[in-house]
Amino acid sequence: MASHVKVSATSPVPHVVLSQFKACIVLLGNYYVFGSNPRVISIFGALIAIGGISGFTHLNQTVSQKSQSKDKSRLGKENGGVERNDAYGEEFV
Repeated sequence: MASHVKVSATSPVPHVVLSQFKACIVLLGNYYVFGSNPRVISIFGALIAIGGISGFTHLNQTVSQKSQSKDKSRLGKENGGVERNDAYGEEFV
């Protein structure tokens, strides 16, 4: 079953979080692959940021799964118990 996300359901916050994740990966990758010499505080900061990003992502997915299950149950009640799965007129990414 493919997971679809509505374009209108996205917000700027995940984009900012993703760019911060990318910056942390670049910092840690330069340290690991190229042997760069960042300060220890930078390494710990990147690791803490990745932990926070992982927590944000987990909570965001949990909330979106709960709201999707509520939407499905509401749709089933409105259609007399028959759940339709057509996305005509909606834009998905």
